[in-house]
Amino acid sequence: QGDMTTKLDAMRLKLASMRIARQILLLRLRELDKKISELEEHIKEYEKVTEEARRDQKFSELIQRLNAIIRECNYEFTCSWDHSAGVRMELEEIGFAITREWMLRQIERLLTWG
Repeated sequence: QGDMTTKLDAMRLKLASMRIARQILLLRLRELDKKISELEEHIKEYEKVTEEARRDQKFSELIQRLNAIIRECNYEFTCSWDHSAGVRMELEEIGFAITREWMLRQIERLLTWG
């Protein structure tokens, strides 16, 4: 009977150690899940920042192009029309309206392209 008790104690000890091992594994899994979630969040944030940077770059390029066109328009209006100030102002207003309309279309196109 002493031999039976020893075997039973050994089995209980083995069971206890397996439960402890299971608890340790569960804790490690929870930590791993947490790290995976953090990594997923970092990836989402990185993708968002990358997308924003890409859009900012496109927007910056668009603004540079628009500024160049506005400079060309201003140059053309001030150089080509040397009449009275009223005529020049009227032409500049028309030119600005066209440029502004074109600019809004370009911005809208840029935003829909993504």
